[in-house]
Amino acid sequence: MNQSRYNDRVIPPEAVAGNTVDINGARAIMAMVGLGVVAAFATVVMPIMVGAMVDHLGLSARNAGLVAAAEMSGVFGATLAVVLVVHRWNRRRLVLAGLSLLCMANLVAATADTFAVLVGTRFAAGLGAGLVMVTVQASMAATRDPVRAFGILGMSVLLAGVVGLPGMPLAVKPWGATGAYLVLASLVLPGLLLLRWLPAYSAVEARSPSQRTRLNIPWAVVGLAALLCYMTSFGAVGPYMERLGVASGLGVATVGKVLGAGSVGGMVGAALATWLGTRVGRAWPLFAGIFCSIGSLWLLVNGMQPASYAAAAVALMLAAMFTGPYVMGSLAALDRQGRVLVTGLMMQAVGLAAGPALGGLLVAGDNYVRVGWFGIAGYGAGFALFLPLLLRIDGAERASRRLAEGEPAG
Repeated sequence: MNQSRYNDRVIPPEAVAGNTVDINGARAIMAMVGLGVVAAFATVVMPIMVGAMVDHLGLSARNAGLVAAAEMSGVFGATLAVVLVVHRWNRRRLVLAGLSLLCMANLVAATADTFAVLVGTRFAAGLGAGLVMVTVQASMAATRDPVRAFGILGMSVLLAGVVGLPGMPLAVKPWGATGAYLVLASLVLPGLLLLRWLPAYSAVEARSPSQRTRLNIPWAVVGLAALLCYMTSFGAVGPYMERLGVASGLGVATVGKVLGAGSVGGMVGAALATWLGTRVGRAWPLFAGIFCSIGSLWLLVNGMQPASYAAAAVALMLAAMFTGPYVMGSLAALDRQGRVLVTGLMMQAVGLAAGPALGGLLVAGDNYVRVGWFGIAGYGAGFALFLPLLLRIDGAERASRRLAEGEPAG
């Protein structure tokens, strides 16, 4: 019988035919990265979208924030919905469903005339974007080098921000929020063109049960807890970076330029992770990145001078984009079918939602020092949890290479 089984489920014959595209080939990587950018673009240009809702739709800043929250809730809902099936279902169909929902939701949002309709359509758009992003990242988990794949995705999303943040106002100025939503709907078209190069199934599912690695649940829990600590810290500090700059004595315009330089630093960090990959394992690069993050936050809480703020802001973004691929790549290494990684996306969403709330509780007037110390503690806790996991993964991969080369594993 020419079929493989996943537990009690027979993988259909098209699982093999659907993998005629090499998941490690340039076309497949381009498809995954391009689809990931399409899914993330609305989040990247969210500041422009919020401004458009306030200026052109007459929403209060609070209600515009609720609309943005509805969209992020949709992303979380999509992740929750497919976490148990993304490793078994046809991924092209999942992405096609997400792109279709994303397009329809943006088209309806372009004509929305009530707050309730806008909230509903943005939640639906978040569901569509989340479905695409979850499926793409689960596919990246099965590539030969997930760290490299996530690094390329990170660079591409930042580059989309460099183009989209100054470019989106060109559509908002003449047509308001309607123009912005039509731009978002049009991005589905290149996504559809890329869809043919996305492998329909991960090659992992087509293997026999003896070839698949059994999921180690305790280590998966450790990795997910570490990710939650890491993302909560990032979520607590990120929203207050502008306020920290003002508190250091810089003007708002100068802070904006510094944060723009931070985006460039982020691209450098993602490029560095892409180039380095796992040549020296995962533990040392993550140590370097988190050490840089903690050092940057220490500068913020102890210096609070314009020069130290500028250096810290750029270094913090560089470190975040450098460590991100290693964090996600480590979750991918635990389970090449993508289940741990997709669950990690939920932890990421929880951390990014809880972080700003916890940071807000720690702010004392115009004093943000406690936010910085909270970030330092969270990064440290995340690394303490990640370290034994990464050493274990690095050791297993070294042993596997020795066996492949005919050397003793010990």
